Amino acid sequence: MKNYKSKEELLLKKIEDTRQKMLKTSTLYPLHSYEVVTISVELDNLLNEWESLYGKIEKQKF
Repeated sequence: MKNYKSKEELLLKKIEDTRQKMLKTSTLYPLHSYEVVTISVELDNLLNEWESLYGKIEKQKF
């Protein structure tokens, strides 16, 4: 049986997972490293997607 989640819940999960990945990675690599910058861009893209769907006020919660 599949667990159907709303697009909002899935996007929030992706944002939180990426944020956690960023925290872990930034402790292992320098902040200017490829790994950290790549995750940072990914997180920024997810937050931009959130902003385009739900507005700037909601983005400020992060």
